Amino acid sequence: MESNNSMIISYPKKETEFEVQAKLYCKLKKQGFNVRGNVKIYGKCHLDLVVFDNDNTAKCIIEVKNWKLNSNIEKKLMKPSRKAQKEKYLKYNLPLIYCTHSAYIDKKIDEIKKNLLDDFVNIPNITPYDPEDIN
Repeated sequence: MESNNSMIISYPKKETEFEVQAKLYCKLKKQGFNVRGNVKIYGKCHLDLVVFDNDNTAKCIIEVKNWKLNSNIEKKLMKPSRKAQKEKYLKYNLPLIYCTHSAYIDKKIDEIKKNLLDDFVNIPNITPYDPEDIN
């Protein structure tokens, strides 16, 4: 017997923010980055993704959005709630990188590498991420 509740849940019409975040996370892991998601910093505040070094020191904050391709990012970041969020994250004195669409993932990974080059030059034997490792 089919439930009427299934009619309430609509299939998403576009890629979700979570899907963009998951794709970026998997690509970073596959390239050997020590990246974690939904990192709690205080109270109820969580960072989408954080790249850590081998000593588990935070090196980069990644904020994920799912905006239209070619959106005016600077204009969108001027919205008061987003501006406050950006200012709060910048207080950690870490690179803050926005990934606003899955089409930008490879470009953003290159940006992360450039920002963190000095921290990752001498990393020995990075073990590639294996999706089978997820429990």
